[in-house]
Amino acid sequence: MRVRNSHNDRNNMGQYQPTEATSLLREQLNRSGSSGRIRHIQLPKLRTATGSPKERNATITLALVYLAATLGSSSLGVFSIPATRILEDILCRQHYSGAGDSSDVPIDERLCKVDAIQSRLAFIFAYYFTVRSVVSVLATLPWSIVADRFGRRPVLIAAPIGLLLDQTLFAVACRFSTVIPLQVAWLSPTLNIVGGGVPTLLATLLSMVADIVPETSRGVAFVGLHVAGMTGIALTPSLSAFMADRLGPWPVLLFAISLAAMATIIFVAIPESLPNEKRRKGQLDDALDAEAEHDGIKGLARNVLYRLKESFTLLRSTPLLLLLGTSLAVQPINSSVGQFLNQFVSKRYGVSLAQTGYVQSAYGISHLFVAIVLIPMLSSWLLGRTNTSGIHVEVGSPRSPAPLLAPETPIVEAPPVLDVDGPDRESASSSNTAAAHRRDMLLARASFAVLVVGAVLIALAPSLSACLAGLLVLSLGAGFNSLTRSLVAVFVDVRHRTRVFGLLGIAEEFGTIYAHPFLAVSLSFGMRLDSESRGWFPWIGLPYLGIAILTALATGLLFFVRVPQGRAVVSEQAEEGETW
Repeated sequence: MRVRNSHNDRNNMGQYQPTEATSLLREQLNRSGSSGRIRHIQLPKLRTATGSPKERNATITLALVYLAATLGSSSLGVFSIPATRILEDILCRQHYSGAGDSSDVPIDERLCKVDAIQSRLAFIFAYYFTVRSVVSVLATLPWSIVADRFGRRPVLIAAPIGLLLDQTLFAVACRFSTVIPLQVAWLSPTLNIVGGGVPTLLATLLSMVADIVPETSRGVAFVGLHVAGMTGIALTPSLSAFMADRLGPWPVLLFAISLAAMATIIFVAIPESLPNEKRRKGQLDDALDAEAEHDGIKGLARNVLYRLKESFTLLRSTPLLLLLGTSLAVQPINSSVGQFLNQFVSKRYGVSLAQTGYVQSAYGISHLFVAIVLIPMLSSWLLGRTNTSGIHVEVGSPRSPAPLLAPETPIVEAPPVLDVDGPDRESASSSNTAAAHRRDMLLARASFAVLVVGAVLIALAPSLSACLAGLLVLSLGAGFNSLTRSLVAVFVDVRHRTRVFGLLGIAEEFGTIYAHPFLAVSLSFGMRLDSESRGWFPWIGLPYLGIAILTALATGLLFFVRVPQGRAVVSEQAEEGETW
């Protein structure tokens, strides 16, 4: 480390020619430096917006992403309770009075808690979410390729429309259940072929955030996106419960669809984040595009197959494969705190479905607190503990972590007192990056371990208050999804980023394919064992015991992942067969 020579600085300033676009602050510093009044200070650098195709402000883009994610997750949070109650009411009518009952007056909900109705209800939602997952698995990777090759906006427009059509068809099938077969309701997710559904939308949003946020702030930005989604999920179940108690389930269901429509409008308004020069990169890609345009459908099919093969070659990276395995194993956790939690709490503790919304909100608010307050605090503390570079970093220095803004956002960097040149600067930057990687890995392992404890507590909870305590413990692992994605981003370059996040989404959807049937079967089996055992063991909690076992296995996988000591990217290396 050395102090920059002021004589050299003045010589360099003599070559500087200001223009009308020159920063006033920089001009003043030049004049001060030339007169000798300010010494040993590096001039501030103005970073202008050049990366975005339309040069939009990255902060506005990030705000729109968070707002759209909040509205979209709010729609899902509101949708769950009325959809469950409406389907339960339909099954209850069929159970007691046959399918021909068309009365609009709901049957007493307490009569609908018998094991036969609850088992059938669990399996119908298992079918619904399984169909959604299968469609997402088939559609995610092609749509992710579209996002990488042609920009993020086509997917941001198509995916919300598909989700909106899904909810609308579900509502129509339930409203006219005496005319339309009930199977149409759980087949409605087939419309998610338009845009690829939630996994494709999430992968695209993650890539968009990664496009506009520096690497040192990427983990925090991913948690921010997670928080935006959790804000809707945390607050809206209570709103849904409040409305359902007073208005009934149908107005609440229509309100959920309206939120989805508003989210779709905002998604359409989000500007493109992928630079033009990164959309078509490489002679081979251009040749394939030209062949696709020349050969029509046959060339397009060959192009898509090549890109699918290219995407799966990334799995030659052992760390990526292990991280995808963790996502596959822990997916039942996400499934168990949504619609299934409402049904489980209502059945086990004898409360109405509307009241379960308050339980779900308690979990969501705690989850939100962990993501907003606890994880950032631990993250900052661990980053300081794990950074062993020994170089003090001033706020605003080129060596300090960048703010949560895109590199293109116009900001003026405050000048540091000392300047680190050459290998020292590279060493400091590499040390900060390596420390961030170690921090994310430590937090991910701790989050997964806490999830195991929380799932066991829920399974054994004898009362609603004990179950709520278990949910609060479970919420301490709130950042496990975001932290896993942050680790995945370490091993991939920007050109393949959406495809790898798409593969991660596919792994999660494969997890959903087995997660909901697993929960339905274990709940039905647990209810039967519970009635036969006469209460000596809470077998009805069997779904959460299974979740604890799967999460423990996922925690073990994380201990085999070794983060790189600096910036590491798996892209062409993976395609050539190299692994980390």
